[in-house]
Amino acid sequence: MSPIQIPYNRPPITDTHPTPKNRKFATIIGRMLEAHIRKWCSTHNTHKPGTVTLHYQPREASTDDKLRLVLTNSLLQQVTHTVYPSATVTDPELHKPGHTPHPVWLDITPPRKASKQ
Repeated sequence: MSPIQIPYNRPPITDTHPTPKNRKFATIIGRMLEAHIRKWCSTHNTHKPGTVTLHYQPREASTDDKLRLVLTNSLLQQVTHTVYPSATVTDPELHKPGHTPHPVWLDITPPRKASKQ
């Protein structure tokens, strides 16, 4: 599966002229999210996820946590919509600070089977 070109150079940041630091952040996080979804699809032998939920657990509490969660979720929506337009991105979850090796993770569920009527 070839990588899809996602416009990471236009990250969902409210600043009309994102700083190089913000562009770099969007590129790194966006590619990580895309890779995570692709790996999940490969592992579960499916072509598309059903729902994707972002979880964020910072190591230490910060006033920027909610902003980071919103920006990362916006980026996740952008990535998901580009790669898997039929998937749904649900509301993100911000967890209490803790010592975790993976502060950002995705909860992905398979698409529901079409119900017979």
